[in-house]
Amino acid sequence: MSNAASLPESSSTDRGSTYGLMQFLGSMRLAVTLLVALAIASIIGTILKQNQSYQDYIIEFGAYWFEVFKALNLFDVYHSLWFISILAFLLISTSACLWRQTPNMLREMRELRVRMHEKALLNMPEHRELQLAMAPAQAVAEASAVLQQAGYRVRAEKGENGVESLAGHKGALNRLGYILTHLALIVIFIGGLLDGNLPIKFDIMRGALEPETDFNKPVATIPDSAWLSPKNPSFRGNVSIAEGDSSGVIFLQTGNGYLVQDLGFRVFVKGFHIEHYSTGMPKTFASDVVIYEGDKAVKSGRITVNHPMIYKGVAIYQASFSDGGSLLNMKGYFLNSPDGTPITLSGRVGENLKSRDGQYQIELKNFEMFNVVPAESAGDAGKNTSRKMINLGPSFDYLVRDATGKGREFKTYMLPFQREGHGYFLQGVRVELDQPFRYLFIPAGPDGTPELFMQYFTEVRKRLASSNAPPEQLFVNAFQETVKRFAPNMNAADQAWFFQASIEALMQLREYPVPFLLSLKNFEQRQATGLQMTRSPGKNIVYFGSIMMVIGIFILFYLPHRKVWLRLRQREDGGTDLLLAGNSNRNVLDFQKAFAELAGRIGARLKARNDKAGQV
Repeated sequence: MSNAASLPESSSTDRGSTYGLMQFLGSMRLAVTLLVALAIASIIGTILKQNQSYQDYIIEFGAYWFEVFKALNLFDVYHSLWFISILAFLLISTSACLWRQTPNMLREMRELRVRMHEKALLNMPEHRELQLAMAPAQAVAEASAVLQQAGYRVRAEKGENGVESLAGHKGALNRLGYILTHLALIVIFIGGLLDGNLPIKFDIMRGALEPETDFNKPVATIPDSAWLSPKNPSFRGNVSIAEGDSSGVIFLQTGNGYLVQDLGFRVFVKGFHIEHYSTGMPKTFASDVVIYEGDKAVKSGRITVNHPMIYKGVAIYQASFSDGGSLLNMKGYFLNSPDGTPITLSGRVGENLKSRDGQYQIELKNFEMFNVVPAESAGDAGKNTSRKMINLGPSFDYLVRDATGKGREFKTYMLPFQREGHGYFLQGVRVELDQPFRYLFIPAGPDGTPELFMQYFTEVRKRLASSNAPPEQLFVNAFQETVKRFAPNMNAADQAWFFQASIEALMQLREYPVPFLLSLKNFEQRQATGLQMTRSPGKNIVYFGSIMMVIGIFILFYLPHRKVWLRLRQREDGGTDLLLAGNSNRNVLDFQKAFAELAGRIGARLKARNDKAGQV
């Protein structure tokens, strides 16, 4: 018996738990909380650059905040598990809300509660009371005709004790707007989840995919475990293609590594075009591309910013540009050279060179044709111009690694930088890659090159090794000898400035981390276009959901649900006491005017019937 008695209680408890869970999931409070979290996440994903290399984030935020942001998955917000979880919970919450509310709303659209308590009608802000000489049934017929003429669907019921009720409503489709907006949210969330790379994350978690972490590895040598099939339904990745080159893959940033997406076709870059403002800042840039299936060209055209090319559902966007392997011709000055004679060396951006003594590896990282900086920070170059930004000309970056592999990064400008009427060659250097550059100012000689300074440096080194003269005298004598031999026409004022600038540069050179300097003689630029390619099957679903959302919101705001009730009670003298009340869920002020007009029309019609019947 005890078991038999416990079964109903268990069933009742389960129903109660299910009802409570549905109440919680479908609550407005939970939905608003999740929407706020989604909005905050979207703001972060918009402000913070997504899917950059970890090295870039370390340089921008420093090691501490990099680790914090990394732990929070803020570098790929829209594909993070917590963002997808928010979307999934919103999908469940909205579905539960819709599941719980839709039956009542559909019933409310079809039906209207006719009988209302007198007190409830009197509590409505809009109500009127009339005394009539006619019987309730006759008043119901006349009032019903007025409501129908005003577009109301009406229904009457006869109650007890001579009380009759009449109700009318219009705009019942307003509830359809509620249903549509919630259904639109569900559709949008489904579209977002489809493009959330969930299958890829699942494959990484179970070990079927293993992101590659060597960013310098040739594509042909990347293991199969890092490749994605051309049938992968959803992806977003980037690739940099040099002019005259092609690519059949893109790279998807995943944490500290990347995956390779096989496109199933090749994109060949015929040319890259860029226009600049007078300051040197990019104005527009575009790529002329040809798409190949095997050896057959199947599509060609120009891709510009906001004007992508679409091929087989893959949208190809113009995203960025970079150096595509420019040829750099450089001069190398060795600080420990006995004669100071420079050497020439050449290399393309992306290549690695060896120093003359073989102790260092030189990685040519980048070449920039323009360097736009604030005019206020550009010395004399920015003083005689009204422009806020100014171009310092070409530069190149290189990384020097010693035998231990430790790297120091350098940035060298090709043209002299003007400061206080004199030219200096800027040599940027940083020992740690997350630190800003510190600059060495090397004075430019009369010929506009750093040769005179390097000759002076060599002369100082020679005398330090062989002379016992006091240092002050040694530096002066070395300078006089250098000027006499290499710049005999330099005037006294320039000699004074050059000597002072050289001493300051020599002091800075004592902390220079490598024994050589590189300067750029000339170059042959080769550009590369940065393309972002996406396949987003959920995009069209999101568009469809957005259209549903607009229609639903339009119905909600511009189709108010208006309801009126008439309660008619027969008096002992045969007349009728009429109570008219109504409300609306939107546009209350408009309803006040509409209700006043409706009450006037009903009153006028009933009075006219009374007068016609001679019943006053």
